[in-house]
Amino acid sequence: MKMFGSVTIVILYVCLLTSLYRRCSQARHIALNPVEWNVYAYLKYELYGCEAVSPAQSTGQNVTQDIEDNQVFVTSLSPYIIDRAIHIRPEASLTIQAGVRVLFTNTEAKLVVYGRLRSDGLEGLRVVFSHNSLPLGDSAFRWDEVEVKKGSDVMLTNTDIWQAQRGLRGDADDMDLSSCGVYVSSSGIVLTSGKKNRTGQAFTGGIVYGCGQGIELSSGQQLSHFLFRSYEIVNNLNEGIITKTKNCGLEVENSQISDNRGSGISVSGYSPLEYMRMNKVDVTGNANYGALIYVNQVVDIRFCSFRTNKYYGVHVQGHTQALFAVFQNNSFEHNGRSAVYLRLSNVTFTGNTLTRNGDRYAVEVTDYRGTDKDSCVISGNILHDNYAGVYIRTSSNVTFSYNFITGTQSKHAVYVDAEWVLFTYNEIVNNSAAVFIKKFPQYSLSMNTFINPESEYEIDTNLPFSESYFINAAYNYWGSSNGSFVRSRVRDAFINIDLVLIFVSPFFVTSDLAELYTGQDPDEFTQDDFTIGGRLVQNVTLRRNTSFSVTRSIYVPEGISLMIEPGVELRFPGCPYLSDGYGNIPYYRGWSLCGNEHRGSYSCRMPKRISA
Repeated sequence: MKMFGSVTIVILYVCLLTSLYRRCSQARHIALNPVEWNVYAYLKYELYGCEAVSPAQSTGQNVTQDIEDNQVFVTSLSPYIIDRAIHIRPEASLTIQAGVRVLFTNTEAKLVVYGRLRSDGLEGLRVVFSHNSLPLGDSAFRWDEVEVKKGSDVMLTNTDIWQAQRGLRGDADDMDLSSCGVYVSSSGIVLTSGKKNRTGQAFTGGIVYGCGQGIELSSGQQLSHFLFRSYEIVNNLNEGIITKTKNCGLEVENSQISDNRGSGISVSGYSPLEYMRMNKVDVTGNANYGALIYVNQVVDIRFCSFRTNKYYGVHVQGHTQALFAVFQNNSFEHNGRSAVYLRLSNVTFTGNTLTRNGDRYAVEVTDYRGTDKDSCVISGNILHDNYAGVYIRTSSNVTFSYNFITGTQSKHAVYVDAEWVLFTYNEIVNNSAAVFIKKFPQYSLSMNTFINPESEYEIDTNLPFSESYFINAAYNYWGSSNGSFVRSRVRDAFINIDLVLIFVSPFFVTSDLAELYTGQDPDEFTQDDFTIGGRLVQNVTLRRNTSFSVTRSIYVPEGISLMIEPGVELRFPGCPYLSDGYGNIPYYRGWSLCGNEHRGSYSCRMPKRISA
């Protein structure tokens, strides 16, 4: 201590002269953590190393006998070397301290647990099970496995397993894993049965990297639960997670399943899951499906991301009609085919974002087993710049609402093949093709916005004409206040009389859906000196020796008559049609039908439809 006036300076010298270790310590980083100082912090630290000692020269403990009592693998005697199958007997226990390395010398060497195993690694001082070769990760060297027998008690914390045939194998109910990693093994984790209780301890904070199969799940006769939280399942040579037997339930949360050479998750149709839940999972860059799921009861996927998977982001197929699926607030981007393919009856698909997905519809929902008691809800989703939009082919009740679809590059923004559809408050804009309706529907299409100038029609259909059915597409906004333009944006009986009628009036003339069109109904019959067309609302007579171009199909409803006097010539430049909806079209000799140099004749048989 030295005094300089009123200032006192304390000089403390700490000198580490020599530190001798019985073993070699290997590390990439040395961390210093000063916890207290006075006024200013100053530290000078010098670290002197030596040449690395080869494994053959290092000291260690050979484990040659089974564990038959309570034993501890201590850090100061590490590594522990095993060259055969070592058994932890039912009444015995083995505790492994932080920093211990357990080295296995050949493919017959393994650890078999009947009793109790505790591996107590720390975050910066992990326990390692590996082959005794260096460097770690050399796939030419393998040992067998850590095998957990039924009824044993295993707890692994901050423990890594390298270069095994099967890193860890046994019943999930007999083990707890926290912050454990399995690397470069033929199979990462093989679970022969799950937790008996769904609220049981999950496997948390683990990594499965560079293995053949990442995680394999199977089960016994009763329902088993597999729970993974904060896991990284990445860069495996086949599937990230694969199930091989029935009676499994799988939950994955806050995890990453990425860059596997097979599917991220693969569930066989021969062994469907009972339920599947995913929450905040990143499924990215897998070389097959993001998730291929066959399931019996429930699929619940929320706040997940499916990106750049080669084929589908998610492919789900139900094995029972009782299946219910929820997809909420997920994102799907750059998947090679569909973002989502659902072969299900009961679906809730809400709040999802789908961007630039592959060569099929971004969302495909298809199932004929549904009834009007089943529900398919697709609401509040955003789709932009996909190859195609949404494909619905189901017998369930469909609610399609509050979706925004733009930038589809081919096919349709929405393709609907369903009987019960509520289609409302959607924005379908700037797509190459808009909405296609396939099945005779009980539809309500209202309060939507359709603005797709690159599409030939806003609504297209191949439904045949019927006196019993029509589609009501009133109360929508079509991007224009011109009635004739709005009528031209729908392909129906007014374009081709063989098609169903679609009524578009009244319609909105403002994008906020506030102001309605007040002009003449664009569906109604109009006649001037040169053109006629539309749906008759009163009796009309076409006077003799006149000529008209039929610019829209003429529809004569029941109870209304269209009288055509002799000498009338009707021309069909765009090949529209003349229809009798069981109204009255008296026939007179002397009038003709003309269209593109074709002259036809008129037949009075009912129902009356003729074409140019």
